[in-house]
Amino acid sequence: MSNHLQMESLPALFIFGSLFAALLVVALRLIKALTPKQLALPPGPKGLPFIGSAFSINKREPWLTYTEWKKSYGEIVSCRVFGEQYIILNSERVVKALVEQRSSIYSDRPVIRAASLFGMDFNTAHLPYGATWRAHRRVFNQTLNSGAIEQYHPLLIVKGRILLENLLDAPEDFIDHLRTFTISILMATTYGYDAAPRNDRFVAPLDEVISTAVRMTPEQGALPNPLPQLCHLPSWFPGAELQRLALRCREQIVEVRHAPFQFVKDCLLNYIENRSMVAELLQQEATGDQDRGSYEQDVKDCATSGFLVGSDAMHSTLVTFVMAMVLHPDVQDRAHAELDRVVGQDRLPTFSDRASMPYIDAILREISRWCPPSPLAVPHMAARDDFFEGHRIPKGSLVIMNLWGMAKDEDRFPDPAAFRPERHLNAEGDLLPEDPSSLFFGYGRRACPGRHLASASTWLAAVFMLSAYKFSKAIGPAGYEIDVFPKFSGRIAL
Repeated sequence: MSNHLQMESLPALFIFGSLFAALLVVALRLIKALTPKQLALPPGPKGLPFIGSAFSINKREPWLTYTEWKKSYGEIVSCRVFGEQYIILNSERVVKALVEQRSSIYSDRPVIRAASLFGMDFNTAHLPYGATWRAHRRVFNQTLNSGAIEQYHPLLIVKGRILLENLLDAPEDFIDHLRTFTISILMATTYGYDAAPRNDRFVAPLDEVISTAVRMTPEQGALPNPLPQLCHLPSWFPGAELQRLALRCREQIVEVRHAPFQFVKDCLLNYIENRSMVAELLQQEATGDQDRGSYEQDVKDCATSGFLVGSDAMHSTLVTFVMAMVLHPDVQDRAHAELDRVVGQDRLPTFSDRASMPYIDAILREISRWCPPSPLAVPHMAARDDFFEGHRIPKGSLVIMNLWGMAKDEDRFPDPAAFRPERHLNAEGDLLPEDPSSLFFGYGRRACPGRHLASASTWLAAVFMLSAYKFSKAIGPAGYEIDVFPKFSGRIAL
């Protein structure tokens, strides 16, 4: 009886075991099918062999192509360009989900050969995620946090008064005056140096570096990555304009990095008072495993990096501000009314007035959205395979944030070509919690460390100018106003 039951149970066990094994195989195949390596890339144009989508992208204004692609493919787009995988992020939602919330994956940088070719590979913005970058970040976090910047408020006010005097003396040179304002603030805060208004020994080489670097077009900046042989062309070779620009920049950057840094060291050596970020850092000991030499090199490179990035971005923002006030007198009138209500006409504004003047802050937010200071951020790189909303992002992909497209998003900003500061205010006239200008300072571990100084400086310049002057179109020889036609010029930031 017992043996008979056992014999009958064997087929059942065999069937159950076979069924379990079959189900296990199906489950393993399903799991394998759902792993990131098996998922499809985000949608995007097909492209040609090797060349990929290179010929489909607007070479001078690639952000315009990426913005058009969003209409066809969505918020996240993939394409290949000369063998490199591009992942293009076209919405702030996706940028936050990846670059900010998954910063352990998206904090690295690809090798940007143009930066090395121009001698700019020391720039903090281009460093790979690693020990040197973390050392730079510590330096910036210590000296440029919101609390540390407050000690420079009196200095900003002094420089703001000089700006007003310069504008009064020669209003037609307002672009140069705004440049002097920006440079003088950065030289004073970074090196404790009071720059001369013209032909300064430290500023002149810096201006030449920036003017040389920004002459590089987007397509020139992109070429060395897929075609590294271009980096080895001699500058005398016919058509080698990129190499000639790079050679000039490499020669200039040596002095830009060394001279003002040595000025601070000489002040400290000779017991001359110097209140600056570099002086504060040089009087401290190296941390961790760093020796003194590598620590000082990090301080020097951080100072130069901040100067190069900050000077051009702040200057372009202020020039755009003046243009916007000329083109939109109704906006300027409302800003004047807010200033009269909060500050009156017997004094200049101070930083304590800022919270009471939300409309002027709304103007500055709209400046960044309307004419972005940088249409594309420096690319990030995926450090490992990742997947997002059913799509695969392969390790090594260049992750490109289309800031221009986000600033012109019609769903978020109706009639995006219009200049409307009120779009950043609620019904009560208070600032909305979402600040689109923060997009241009970046997210995650790579967020711009100089954002607090940039925000304070541009605000101070804007309210000072509005307090003292009214901007309008120039009058030509015939007595008629000269029309102003805004035109955006994209730049490559090294």
